[in-house]
Amino acid sequence: RAELWHERARLRSDADDPVGALADASEAIRLAPFEAEYRATRAKLLARDGRWAEVVADATDGLAVSRRADLYRLRAQARRAQGQLDQALADADAALALGPTVEGHVERAWARALKGDWAKMLEDADAAARLQPGLPAAVLLQGIARRERGEWDQALNRFTEAIRLSPASALAYLNRGRVQAEKKAWGEAYADLSRAIELDPELSEAYLQRGRVRTERGDLQGAMDDLSRAVAQQPRRPDGYVARALAYEKSGQAEPAASDAAVAAALGTRDPRAYLLLARVDERRGAADALLEHARRVLELRPKDSEGLRLLARAHRARGEMAAALEALQRAVDADPTDPLPVAERATLQISQKNFDAAAADATRLVELQPAAVQGYVLRAHARLLAGSLDDAGKDCEKALSLQSQDATALLVRARVNAKKGQVAAALNDARAAVKQAASWSWAHATLAAVLFQSAGHEEAVKEASRAIALAPADPEAYATRGRAAFALRRYRSAAEDFDRAVALDPAMAKELAREIEDVKNRRGD
Repeated sequence: RAELWHERARLRSDADDPVGALADASEAIRLAPFEAEYRATRAKLLARDGRWAEVVADATDGLAVSRRADLYRLRAQARRAQGQLDQALADADAALALGPTVEGHVERAWARALKGDWAKMLEDADAAARLQPGLPAAVLLQGIARRERGEWDQALNRFTEAIRLSPASALAYLNRGRVQAEKKAWGEAYADLSRAIELDPELSEAYLQRGRVRTERGDLQGAMDDLSRAVAQQPRRPDGYVARALAYEKSGQAEPAASDAAVAAALGTRDPRAYLLLARVDERRGAADALLEHARRVLELRPKDSEGLRLLARAHRARGEMAAALEALQRAVDADPTDPLPVAERATLQISQKNFDAAAADATRLVELQPAAVQGYVLRAHARLLAGSLDDAGKDCEKALSLQSQDATALLVRARVNAKKGQVAAALNDARAAVKQAASWSWAHATLAAVLFQSAGHEEAVKEASRAIALAPADPEAYATRGRAAFALRRYRSAAEDFDRAVALDPAMAKELAREIEDVKNRRGD
């Protein structure tokens, strides 16, 4: 008799014998294939094993016989697990249309959560709580909805209540830990997430969240252990790869960070941090086209991201698209007028484009944003120097050096100001001090070379210009300075080669070097 097989299936299920229960339920269905209740029992057993396609099949067959709310709920759960959210929501609606139940509101709340409809989710959670006050699942759902709405204190209250009602709920600890992390209460977050893992060692989300907390606390090895566990449990979920990439990057491991970010991108992550990390790698590698692609992807996901806009500007600059670079920096400034970073980058770009008034205006804005920082004064001094406003440039240098007495850039600009004024000894002192501070800067060696040439230290000028060229082989100024020093030393062939190289790198220098080039020709007889 089918009902006996079915009854034994239920007893075996209660006795935690899912294999025997499933076999008995299947035999009951074989004997009575059109009994909806038997389909519901087997669907529940299949759901425990996550066999969602079979759950849908049994629920659908049962509904063909009888419109039962439990079958709609089971099919909604299965479709939700399969990512079929619209169909899951329709099934949850159908279940509630047959009568309001706690289970129906809970299932629909979960479906609405996955669709990101937090207001409607909260309505269902509240309805479930009214139907059964003190129901842990309803309280948990209330907390999740409030967390996603950014209502941290209310969410924390709900999760604490869920833990009181169900002390063994790993989900309650997990979610309270997530709120603690949002509030940057890292110790409390770590404790809650660790408790969630103790209660359910297979809860991958808890490893993911604890890994993020460990990253913030500086426990990078622990973070990578947790995040590797999360990735192993859910290898098709991009979030774990993104979080591990950020931990790798923070620990200075650039290659594995880039690898994880690339996997996350291939899996379709919508976390802009993955593309920011890839863009930073592209910039270090000098891959302008890839940098452009990844910066654009960041801005698709977060249109006003300041770092994304600055990386976009750098990509355009590397491709020689200066107008597009300036436009990207303008967007960054418009997105956050109080952010000094895009203002500083735009001032630097304006200087390179010889837009000295615009550069000085940006530098002035930077000074207003950060009056106690050196950078704004140095940039304005540099722009004013190149525009010929030597006294104003000197004043800015003095202000910068009063804030930071050994700032190499300020020393270099002041060296150039003094050199322009003919105060060669002071210029030489500043240039030498700057080279000690920044021996790896080509501009420092190029500045010292120019001042040495002006002071008739031609042999040393050649050496310093050569050092600048070794550090920056595309620096036309260093070639020009070395050529002038070589000419003074009567090394005309070397001078001619350096002048030719300078003009090849910057055709605008042909006018500046016209007299020297002509003199070299005359001395060589060609």
